[in-house]
Amino acid sequence: MDWKTVSDKIVQDDQSKWDRKVSGQELQISNCGALTLFNGDSAGQTYSLSEVATTQSQKLEIPVKYYRRLPDEMKATVANYDINRMNGHSYLLRGKGDWIRAFLSAE
Repeated sequence: MDWKTVSDKIVQDDQSKWDRKVSGQELQISNCGALTLFNGDSAGQTYSLSEVATTQSQKLEIPVKYYRRLPDEMKATVANYDINRMNGHSYLLRGKGDWIRAFLSAE
């Protein structure tokens, strides 16, 4: 593979990546483990969470080892409780298409 092909693949890969700063009020974790992002009046867009994004549960002050052991419904309950508890916080979502690649603190 030549450098032009590598460069084209990198550009193509970057085209579907996005970053978005959101408040905790816009987020909800579903019972299947997906993240729903609400935009005011809309029904919300659902995104799957990558393994990396799932391990970033410490942003909600949830220990990663504990969170990984929970069944999906309990993960949703715990994550949604802590998202609501930390109501004033904002987060940076890094996505690619319909996937959340990273769930970071907005700071």
